[in-house]
Amino acid sequence: MAVIHPRGRQVLKEVLVQIVRTALLCGILGLALYFAMSYAVRFPAFAPGFALVASLVLAWLMAWSIRDALQNRLIPMKVRSIARDEQPALYWSFLGFEIACGCASIAVAILSFLRLVGWTDDGMTAAG
Repeated sequence: MAVIHPRGRQVLKEVLVQIVRTALLCGILGLALYFAMSYAVRFPAFAPGFALVASLVLAWLMAWSIRDALQNRLIPMKVRSIARDEQPALYWSFLGFEIACGCASIAVAILSFLRLVGWTDDGMTAAG
């Protein structure tokens, strides 16, 4: 049986306390989010309004990332950035994917707006 240094036990105890605190915080926040969402879905305009806001935020983030990539001529990654001059095919592939995601987010925003104002007839609108 290995002998553990007293400082090692203290560090282990601190790590376990941090894990328990994080688990409790995540659990409490998760339950609060669940109850808030279960209450909010009772309102007919919540789902399209939430989708509209979320898709606009995502489209804005995509636009910011695309602008950054075009200005700096590189796409930052975790390990190594993709430079336009060194890897043009990979650079344009990633940029094309980001543009496609941005367009999809804009499409979701438009559809959510139309549902919010009642211009679509799907039985799930605030006006219907």
